[in-house]
Amino acid sequence: MNKKIKEFLDDVCIHIKCKTVHKDIREELGEHINQLKEENIANGYDEEKALDLAISAMGSTDEIGIKLNRQHKPQTEWSLLILTAIITIIGGIVMFSSSKFVMFGQSTFLSI
Repeated sequence: MNKKIKEFLDDVCIHIKCKTVHKDIREELGEHINQLKEENIANGYDEEKALDLAISAMGSTDEIGIKLNRQHKPQTEWSLLILTAIITIIGGIVMFSSSKFVMFGQSTFLSI
């Protein structure tokens, strides 16, 4: 991969917190840059100038990265969160009721 393309993709991915999508984003954006570069070469530009024009046509790395970060935020697993809350509540109820049972049992035992 060309150094300029790698730097562009690195600058975009800095803004994307979900690391699992970095590879896919790099591939897609890299393909877009290469397509633009080939179009520029077909229009008569030399390879270096064609690449520079392709990268500049992509736009700001900050804007792209920020927008992609918004689109690729990890989704909250609500079902897992709710299940954890239910188990925690049930566990708390069991602990509370068993501690009451033990306290009454000990007080009864001590009063005999």
